[in-house]
Amino acid sequence: MSDLIRREDVNDLIKQICDACGEGEKYNGVMCRCCRFDDFIGVVDNIPSAEPERKWIPCNERLPLRSEHVDDMVLVCYGNGSIRFDSCINGEWAHGNPIAWMPLPEPWRGE
Repeated sequence: MSDLIRREDVNDLIKQICDACGEGEKYNGVMCRCCRFDDFIGVVDNIPSAEPERKWIPCNERLPLRSEHVDDMVLVCYGNGSIRFDSCINGEWAHGNPIAWMPLPEPWRGE
């Protein structure tokens, strides 16, 4: 089991603790001034999430690195809005010329 946690899970836990406290004045509809969790949530928001943000990378900015491939594939988007899996080897795409790409998530391996 990984020690990494998602930022959203920490936020949910803080909300549960604040709701259970029942003391003090609600702040911004969620956080309680009594426990000072409102200060803590600001720190949590700056912690990198265990789940990296996946976003489209324009092909004119950079092409995928070998380490970003899952079984030599990435997700690509073409100018007409279509999306498919493709591979890029030595700067050449197997199926046309996409405008953007993103790495695939790691495959599920169970526990």
